[in-house]
Amino acid sequence: MIRLPLVVALLALLGLSAFACGGGDSSGSPAGPGLPVAGSSNAAVKTGAGTCEVKVTGDLTLSYKGQGGPSAVGSDYWLTDDEVRNAVSMMTGLGSNASDAEKKKAVDAAMKNDPRLYLLILNCVSGTGDTKNSLSLLPSGGSKYADVPFKPGQYTIPKGGLLGGGDKPGEFSVLLSLGKDAYKVSEDGKLSITKFDKTGIAGSFSFKAEQGFPKDNAAPKKISVDGTFDFPCSGGGNCKK
Repeated sequence: MIRLPLVVALLALLGLSAFACGGGDSSGSPAGPGLPVAGSSNAAVKTGAGTCEVKVTGDLTLSYKGQGGPSAVGSDYWLTDDEVRNAVSMMTGLGSNASDAEKKKAVDAAMKNDPRLYLLILNCVSGTGDTKNSLSLLPSGGSKYADVPFKPGQYTIPKGGLLGGGDKPGEFSVLLSLGKDAYKVSEDGKLSITKFDKTGIAGSFSFKAEQGFPKDNAAPKKISVDGTFDFPCSGGGNCKK
């Protein structure tokens, strides 16, 4: 199961890579380049950056759209080696007292990792404060490039807790919050990636979930979640228009 520090680190890497590549979130969000955007309403979705849409039915009914850009999607596959090295060098954790040789050695070692930064992260976020809705999809911590290749594919979203249930290589975890409530996947679902290349990524997902912390010992809300995403390649030198 994915642990919270890993999730936070992976999401933060979106910002690091966008910064290292000279990219950024064109929305002008105070969250900064590559960090999850909290303030885009449905009416303000920028179609040029791509969009995602989430529909919820069951004990809770709602739908929302989010915008694309480096805050919504990121992958190693879209970065050049130099861009990856720049991002990795900022993540080595070596202090200013480290020599150039030590820094180079640490970066060279990290460049041999699989994955070197992150395979794929998909975020669909909209709203602010108590109205903020957020869904993130990311591969399990043990996934390698061979488990999530740079092409269309079908993946399992397994049942799991609030920090995601992905445990086997190639499975995808979900982090979901709707308003004030966090939800966990209650039955295995699926992620279908119909396009994943240098021009962008598109696909759909569906799963069932239940409320993580119902109030006053009430029965947890049970919901079905269906969504789509269509994002152009963003923030990397390997992107192709």
